Amino acid sequence: MPKNESAAPHPSRARLMLQEDWASGETYDAYIEHELTGFQVQVWRDLFTSHLPEGKVAKVLDVGCGPGYFECVLGSLGHKMTAVDASEDMLARAKRNAQSWGVEADYVQSDAHALPFDDDCFDVVMCRNLVWALDDPARAYAEWLRVLKPGGALLVYDGAWTRHFYDEELAAEVEENERAYAERYGKTRKVCGAYDERYDELPLHAADRPAWDVAVLKELGMRGIEVDERVCDKILLESELVLYAASPMFEISAAKTLDGDAFLHEYWQQRADTYGIGSGDSPAFGELVDEVAPAGEGAKLLDVGCGPGGLSLELARVGYRVTGADFCANMLEAAAENAAREKLPLELVEADATALPFDDGSFDVVTSRNVMWNLPDPKGALAEWFRVLKPGGSLVYFDSEWYRFLLDPEVAEQYHSLYEVDMIPSYRMLNEEALKLPLTSLSRPDWDVAAAKEVGFSSAYARDVSTVVWTEEYRKRWAYAPQFMVVAQKL
Repeated sequence: MPKNESAAPHPSRARLMLQEDWASGETYDAYIEHELTGFQVQVWRDLFTSHLPEGKVAKVLDVGCGPGYFECVLGSLGHKMTAVDASEDMLARAKRNAQSWGVEADYVQSDAHALPFDDDCFDVVMCRNLVWALDDPARAYAEWLRVLKPGGALLVYDGAWTRHFYDEELAAEVEENERAYAERYGKTRKVCGAYDERYDELPLHAADRPAWDVAVLKELGMRGIEVDERVCDKILLESELVLYAASPMFEISAAKTLDGDAFLHEYWQQRADTYGIGSGDSPAFGELVDEVAPAGEGAKLLDVGCGPGGLSLELARVGYRVTGADFCANMLEAAAENAAREKLPLELVEADATALPFDDGSFDVVTSRNVMWNLPDPKGALAEWFRVLKPGGSLVYFDSEWYRFLLDPEVAEQYHSLYEVDMIPSYRMLNEEALKLPLTSLSRPDWDVAAAKEVGFSSAYARDVSTVVWTEEYRKRWAYAPQFMVVAQKL
């Protein structure tokens, strides 16, 4: 789909009132300027970064940017920021703040319900204190999903700011908190100003949030949805925690999904810029392959799922004539750059692991590393690798039971002792997809050995090589999923 050219909903009286307040919002601007000098800067950076793959430089859309807080805080980290606001005055303030921080961003005046961007433009779409004030928040969510790349993250920070006007019990709590704030800090401050009948026109004026948001995002097909109902504890001042105790700011993180194979392809496409050389790479991988399938003069080797070329380059150093195959163009581009930097010959081909564009008997050795686990048809892949091997050729591949922790409580306990339960949305989606993949629930490498023989290999065996190929750091990091090597021979 092209950019959304449909009209935004006609603004309600409440929306117009809020836009007028914000457009002349010297107080709001002063609050943001104060935050730009406080501890919150690092907190927001850490929060944002926790939702991205390590090292990712993201293209970010900040909807309802206001005075441009995120443009300063995240733009200064190198992220490519696009700021959208309906208010021309707010955009002017945002530009001034960005200039004082020495950062650049694109600024676009637009309604949040109908954005002037093409589909699949941004790695992250985020907003703060906006959804509650929208005339059609479900439509806005759908629009933000449209411009978000597959696998991209949606980050929403908001609160049920007007709900206490419609809930007597909650209103009593809020009033008590406002009194406590005034007594303790000597000044009067309200959670959401005074009640105005125009708030009645807002769809979320009395909604149960964030439950409402989660339901809508699920209906729109978002995956990996997580809610932190007390994210305010990390962000707000002690005094603000007193004031907002009964109406806390929450965080919603979610990811735009594709089904099955399409999701896995898009996931690895986007990982290409962070899944670099050094992620467990070791010369020992190449040495092990050479040990069980010596690189004779001119031996041709196919590395299936070569990624950015880590294993391929180690094998080229050993002396093989290496062809790297991957189904992700971005991975192949990274592999080509790494090969050029290392001054090593590497032929690269875009191909599916189960449908290789090579004649029968083309290679002396076929290898792969950490590929088999995420194949929808692993047995079909083994048969295809058998086909392209020469008689007398060897299959040597490395893998782990990376997602066994999703099914085995003992492994799960070990995994969660090493990693935070909360993780970035795309990783949560990957967990969901991994549960659908055939090898997640099978016993490996026993399955690999049996399957290799079933597709025609005359012999096959497996052994644990964690202590050989991984440094002590990686052995600790991946202790829940030891690395094994499978070796099979074609007569």
